[in-house]
Amino acid sequence: MSDSERFRKYSQYTFETSGHKKLGFIVNAIEREFGHAKCDVLDIGSGIGSVSFVVASYGHNVTGIEMSSSCIEYANSRKEDLELSNVTFSLRNAEDPVSHTGLYDVAICSEVLEHSYRPDIILSNVSKSLRDEGLAIITIPNGFGPFELTGRFLRTLTATVKKTGIAKEIASDLSLNKGKEQSVNVDVGSGHVQFFSWCRICRLFEMSGLQIISVGSSDFISGVMPLSFAIRKSKTLCRMDFKLADLLPKAFASGWYFVLKKKGVGEESQERVV
Repeated sequence: MSDSERFRKYSQYTFETSGHKKLGFIVNAIEREFGHAKCDVLDIGSGIGSVSFVVASYGHNVTGIEMSSSCIEYANSRKEDLELSNVTFSLRNAEDPVSHTGLYDVAICSEVLEHSYRPDIILSNVSKSLRDEGLAIITIPNGFGPFELTGRFLRTLTATVKKTGIAKEIASDLSLNKGKEQSVNVDVGSGHVQFFSWCRICRLFEMSGLQIISVGSSDFISGVMPLSFAIRKSKTLCRMDFKLADLLPKAFASGWYFVLKKKGVGEESQERVV
């Protein structure tokens, strides 16, 4: 089974949203570090299991923790359908204290930190969960990249239209995150409560005792409205956009992928861009 076939079977991420690119980054990072050895993997904020199932399909033992009981229920039903016995899910908040330290070879935290008011606690838990030679894989949106900035503009436009009482149906269509909690970073509601700059996320890694080993980018503008309507209709255009994100300075990417280790472990390794 090819990687793309595996991603389609075990994950609900799509190629067009750069989901398969992210999955490829994750599984390749594990393989580069551990080869074909079977690892104990913690997936923090596992959601419906899109990352957990893919990683488990390569033979790794995966524990997914998630604070949503409905997500856990859905993930467990998919686990039965996919016949994967090496993945388990438990109901737990990523910010809860870690009861046992140093249990995992790999800790994955994918698209979670931007939803938390205490990303420092989550990153500290990531570090505590890892064995000394373990690997952390973190993926987050660029809080000041094309996707987030465009989303912020559209939310502001939506709020303005609603306040004026003009074209309420248009405002409803423009709303990107209906019913989500108020953001601590902007004046308009958002599904995200953190918007990370490069400097800020690097400081958080440092405070958590994690050092960057390698970095990757997600996409450039394939998720930016209204361009996404055209780009995502063509895999060729998507591939061009993903490649462009790799070539441009990191500040232009819509999202970042990080591979990290505990500080002081393997310090001879230099940060590399993937």
